[in-house]
Amino acid sequence: LRNRPLDAEHIRGDLIEQALLDGDRHPADARPGEANHGVRRCGQSGGAALRRLAILLAPFAPFLAEEIWQVVRAESAAASVHLASWPHFARASRGEFELGEIDESILNAMTETRRLVTLGLEAREQAGIKIRQPLAALKIRNSRLIRNNADLIKLLREEINVGEIVWDEKLAAEVELDTVLTPELREQGELRELIRELQNWRKTKGLKPGASAAIPVPAERAALAKKFAAEIKRATTASELVFGE
Repeated sequence: LRNRPLDAEHIRGDLIEQALLDGDRHPADARPGEANHGVRRCGQSGGAALRRLAILLAPFAPFLAEEIWQVVRAESAAASVHLASWPHFARASRGEFELGEIDESILNAMTETRRLVTLGLEAREQAGIKIRQPLAALKIRNSRLIRNNADLIKLLREEINVGEIVWDEKLAAEVELDTVLTPELREQGELRELIRELQNWRKTKGLKPGASAAIPVPAERAALAKKFAAEIKRATTASELVFGE
């Protein structure tokens, strides 16, 4: 809490989410509802700690944070984690919170963003395209609530894994995915899959999120790994990539 204003730019949101989930999926694979089972088991005794966790997590994993908040939210707490005030260091240490003013426009915009994410993921599922495979664009017929909100549009792009959001009022459906896979997009999809495999290797070795390690790369993936070595090492916190013969 004390250091967040200085360190927020350097916090790895993907590692935070990986630690909270199983660690065997790309963060974009998290679906609404996945947080519920583990959170509910904590019961009321862990509610205060989980509410603090949700607030701290919100800037980096907004949907997961909201999922946790809605499960453990106290009756007097803010309606959304995104409406709750950032806890003061001294007060948080005593379990005290200050509730922010409820801004219905923020709450409605976040609700609309979650709805569009769900529609986009459903469109991916219908097309049979995994979330790790980047796509060029998601077309949306209309959504005035977020159309001019750059932060929520960026969040929408990241959650659905598309390059851009396109507004098209002539669409027959509410959303439409551009499912054309160019060679560049296919390569990006293969890169995401390779990163997932290497993260799974870390899990099998019992490595904690963020712990550095030399990670072996299958020989058939060597060319791809060498091309994107810097990105792979950053995503997997590898000290080096070891290429098979």
